[in-house]
Amino acid sequence: MCHAIKSMGNPFLNTAKELVVLDTHDCMDGEVVEALHRMEQLGKEQYSRYVSDVLVRREESIHSTIKRNNLPLFK
Repeated sequence: MCHAIKSMGNPFLNTAKELVVLDTHDCMDGEVVEALHRMEQLGKEQYSRYVSDVLVRREESIHSTIKRNNLPLFK
């Protein structure tokens, strides 16, 4: 780990505002940054909806398929 940080530069000393890949120093698109910022809130909303629909109101089966999130991420 120490060797990798020395060869690529210490990522914790970088004060750039952009989200950067450590090994290539490529900047991520704004869509990726927004998806990462929104990911936790999206998960909480989906969990609340699941509890409400399946456990409380019993409108959906517990065996129903969970919708897949198709968020833009690192590639």
